[in-house]
Amino acid sequence: MNCAALLLAAGSGTRFSADQPKVLAPLNGRRVIAWALDAFVASSAINHIVVMVSEDTMDAVADIVETLDTDKILDIVLGGSERQETVHRGLEHLSGDEAPDFVLIHDGARPGLRLNDIERMAQRLEQMQTKGLTAGIPASDTLVRADRATAYLSPIERSDVFRVQTPQGFPFAAILGAHRALENTFFTCDATLYQDHGGLVEIMTLTHPERLMKLTYLDDLDSLSMMLDRQTGPGRALEPRMGTGFDVHAFDEPGTADALVLCGVTLRGERPLKGHSDADVGLHTITDAIYGGLAEGDIGHHFPPSDPQLKGAASPLFLEHAVQRVRDRGGRISHVDLTLICETPKIGPHRDAMRARVADIMGLPDSRVSVKATTTEKLGFTGRGEGIAAQAVVTLMMPGDEV
Repeated sequence: MNCAALLLAAGSGTRFSADQPKVLAPLNGRRVIAWALDAFVASSAINHIVVMVSEDTMDAVADIVETLDTDKILDIVLGGSERQETVHRGLEHLSGDEAPDFVLIHDGARPGLRLNDIERMAQRLEQMQTKGLTAGIPASDTLVRADRATAYLSPIERSDVFRVQTPQGFPFAAILGAHRALENTFFTCDATLYQDHGGLVEIMTLTHPERLMKLTYLDDLDSLSMMLDRQTGPGRALEPRMGTGFDVHAFDEPGTADALVLCGVTLRGERPLKGHSDADVGLHTITDAIYGGLAEGDIGHHFPPSDPQLKGAASPLFLEHAVQRVRDRGGRISHVDLTLICETPKIGPHRDAMRARVADIMGLPDSRVSVKATTTEKLGFTGRGEGIAAQAVVTLMMPGDEV
């Protein structure tokens, strides 16, 4: 079977009301778009993936794609101003001598896509050959049509009513032909577009269809977070784990450098710390806390200070590795609480920048990262201004069968 996937990440998301496109919002330790992308990469039914992006999402999606370990063809294509135009551009990109037999079209803002969903839909498409296919949920509430002028409610028979979702799948040549034939007609989904062009469409209700809810408003992130935490197999519910970290770095000799790196932020004019890497005591401490929560040793175990290749290394490298270990084991990071202990520099003016940088490295919203500071009232090595200490507590949510 030759089936491609078209993943849509080009929408403006105006109702999301955030400072970034909704497909790039952090969700349980990953960007929203990465959830569906990972499912398509893992599926044996998909051999070609096209991600449709906007100018605002292109660079971030490219960074995500670069981290994927896959032999599949994976293209990034600029979409249009409307969903329909974006899909058409993606289909044209797939056309040619090596065009697929079938295509699955999915909204990147529906992160709950599962590998089993893809396999079932691809198999059904191959069985039907000419029909289209859409995911959908039967209506369960009482439905009415409201006449606003008279305030009269007309009941609607709900047994024949469905909420249409994605993925939607089609014979490739037929759905491309339907898009090419359109003239000044606009559709909000490809199933109705395909039907308008004479095609037949079947509705498939997938297992746990509520997982495929679309991220529309900012508050939807909380609902999706809880939904994606729920696992379907026995003993797979995520359970909390705590990890703690502690680290100390002395200040280097005056004049060795003109900047201090702390929590991924470069503070010009501050005395640097001494270390084999960039000596970022804040990131080192968080990294150790994550490894502790995983019971996987410490930062020195994974990145030995004797390794000459790590000389001067940027500490986000270590933190990103620890975060990826959590993801690889099916978990996520729920919260980070970091305390910096020092007389100098003053942390307050840089706290927001540090929180934002740590959150960005870990793929978390700022609201799940705490950075604060204290002193030792002039006591001890930190009180004498000889260095900086840090301690961190990290909360992980990990599959229970690993305990």
